[in-house]
Amino acid sequence: MNAIFLSYASEDADAARRICEALRAAGLEVWFDQSELRGGDAWDASIRKQIKECALFVPVISASTNARSEGYFRLEWKLAVDRSHLMADDQAFFLPVILDDTPEPNARVPDKFRERQWTRLNSDAAHESFAAHVAKVVDGRGFQANNGLNSAPNGEFRNQSGTLNSVAPEPAQPVSGVQVSSVTRDEPNLDSGSFAKPGRDGKLGIGKWIALAAIALVIGAAAWVALNKPNAIPTPKAEPAATQSAPEVKALVAQVEALVRDPMTATRENYVLADELMQRVVRAEGNRAEHWMLAAHVSLRMIQMVYDRSDERIRTAVEQVERAQRLAPDAIQPKVMRMRLLCNSRTDVEAQRLAEEILAKEPANRDALACSNFMARLQGRDAEADAFRARLQALEGGDPLSMLFDTMALYSRGMLFAAERSYDELLALSQTRIVYYQGLSLRMSYFIDPNGAVEFSARIPEKFLSEDAIGALVAEALTMVGRGSDAVERLKRIPRDYIAEFGFDVPKGLLTGLAHEAAGQRAAATLEWRGALTLVEKRLTADARNLSLLAAKAQLQALLGMKAEALESLRLRVELGGKSNPPSMRQSVRVLVRSGKTNDAIELILREWPEARFLWRGTLVADLLHMPEYAALRKDKRITPLIEAHRALVKKARAPQTAGS
Repeated sequence: MNAIFLSYASEDADAARRICEALRAAGLEVWFDQSELRGGDAWDASIRKQIKECALFVPVISASTNARSEGYFRLEWKLAVDRSHLMADDQAFFLPVILDDTPEPNARVPDKFRERQWTRLNSDAAHESFAAHVAKVVDGRGFQANNGLNSAPNGEFRNQSGTLNSVAPEPAQPVSGVQVSSVTRDEPNLDSGSFAKPGRDGKLGIGKWIALAAIALVIGAAAWVALNKPNAIPTPKAEPAATQSAPEVKALVAQVEALVRDPMTATRENYVLADELMQRVVRAEGNRAEHWMLAAHVSLRMIQMVYDRSDERIRTAVEQVERAQRLAPDAIQPKVMRMRLLCNSRTDVEAQRLAEEILAKEPANRDALACSNFMARLQGRDAEADAFRARLQALEGGDPLSMLFDTMALYSRGMLFAAERSYDELLALSQTRIVYYQGLSLRMSYFIDPNGAVEFSARIPEKFLSEDAIGALVAEALTMVGRGSDAVERLKRIPRDYIAEFGFDVPKGLLTGLAHEAAGQRAAATLEWRGALTLVEKRLTADARNLSLLAAKAQLQALLGMKAEALESLRLRVELGGKSNPPSMRQSVRVLVRSGKTNDAIELILREWPEARFLWRGTLVADLLHMPEYAALRKDKRITPLIEAHRALVKKARAPQTAGS
């Protein structure tokens, strides 16, 4: 097939259209569609098939692509690069073009693009020459036309360098049988607090969106529970007429529903398998709103549980909700899912508005009641929160899940007496993994009692102790109380090298190294940290701006004595996170202390302490009190009063007379 794939950012649509027109005028087959993408498209298969079968790949590079770390065009670039690895070195495939005066050394593109000469399309004549040149390459030579690539048409050719990141793909629609592939990407504008199309601005607000999706940092663990029904899978109630699903699709859907029906017991493997099955479902029947709702339900759980909170996953969840809304515009469940996506913010007005709208139509809607309860509690509207909780508990079967989220909201505000009572009630109802995790978190991060956490762990079934977050938290407690060897053994039972669940997002080797160090095994600790650093750096090659990875890299470098590198990594983490998403005090202090910047660590604590979250204070105080590396800090006359004041606050907050304060 002599097709051409034209890959561009949405901001460059007009320029890409001119290239497309020039190619068509030269008699080349062209794919160029800018219509609204429809839910029935097999979107993933479509884009992959086009890149797999095209004869030439034309990436359009510009200031727009250079300014964006994410975009559908970057997935296209990645897929094309992956395919090129199977080709002979002399085979023609990439024909990069550049639209403007973007500085060559700063161009953010895959290294593979640098192996070919580039055309700078700076005039109509350049467009015509480029089209004629491409026609020569395609005509009679197909994939073997390497020579034509080395003689430039009337444009400038350049070599470039850059980086690569991937996000979720978008489908395309053919135009009258032509084959140059190109898709317009109107991506969701997350900064606006809605799912309206942003036109061509391409601003996605990923930093803000990750902050909304990663609830664990707000309250120390899985606040995702506020946003999920305990025993029901969301299904639109006003779906347009559709034919019955095929039997094989029905069977897949039934499997998914069984896997994710109970969020209190579902594991990582449940969600990963459910996600794979839903991809098969929507490829087979992408015109049914309930399929997209179920797919979004699975994606949201994966984000909230920190199993996958990548930009690609977040975009996928947004796209799935949008498709359900287009297919069932009058149904209430797409609105419920949209509310769930927004409800992670403490003060999100749009989420509150949607919750009120849903409750006006369905007063017993669990999701809307849970979201309302969550936001009211976090915002200090306790009378309203209590009323919502009572309504939830009055529903048939009660609602242990909403009790869990309400308990964690109480933690986050330092209302420890009320939180402890709520947790005890919850544990009496549900002995599940997430409830056990919260018992550990309560003792570690809020009561500042690692010995109590170790004692509590004896009550936890072994099947849960071997799972990521619970095992890691128990290992941290063992390390703090001087039982490093026991912590190492506990971590060995965790099957994954990278722990991403609930409140954790770190390489296992970082924790294992600290455990070895506590056991006096410095050589073993160094070996673990080196392996963890290699893992983190490998992941960063594909996701260079991942804030969790950058924080882990800085800590590992500091633990390994790479002081200058650690400080530089921490500086990058701070810059990329900005004021809205800074590293935790715990992360920053570890890097500064291990890098020999003890006074800088003290100044950072003094500066951030007044505005720090209750959780962050408690976690840092636990480190200061129990980790040997912080001996100088805990004895410093500027830090000691902060530690003692927080411990006194914890003691007072657990007293009965302060409940509700």
